[in-house]
Amino acid sequence: MKSNILGQALKNARLEKNLSQRDLADLSGITQTQICRIEQGLQKPFPKTLIALISILQVDLRKALFASGYTEEAIVKIYNMNICNDLLIKAQNLSNEDIALIQLFCQKISKLSQKDKALISFILE
Repeated sequence: MKSNILGQALKNARLEKNLSQRDLADLSGITQTQICRIEQGLQKPFPKTLIALISILQVDLRKALFASGYTEEAIVKIYNMNICNDLLIKAQNLSNEDIALIQLFCQKISKLSQKDKALISFILE
């Protein structure tokens, strides 16, 4: 990690919400030790860990990933994964076939050109 921008941002967000590291650990399922190491810049969080923390702390995903040192390409993949996970969580009444189609779409969307994405957006509207 280049600097501790991410750790400091997470710590500031946690303190703004009046949460202790223990509180955040209880809410996120991440150990207090791990949260401490991330805040101090001693550990780069895995995307899943980071997503859990920022969803509780309401920190911008893109900015947090960039501050973590992830490349733009990795950020796009993680961002799309997070959107797709949210979509699947909300898709409780879908058939298994529909869920499989959404998962396939999520895997392929980052490889599409802007023109293809615009066409899909037009069709879905």
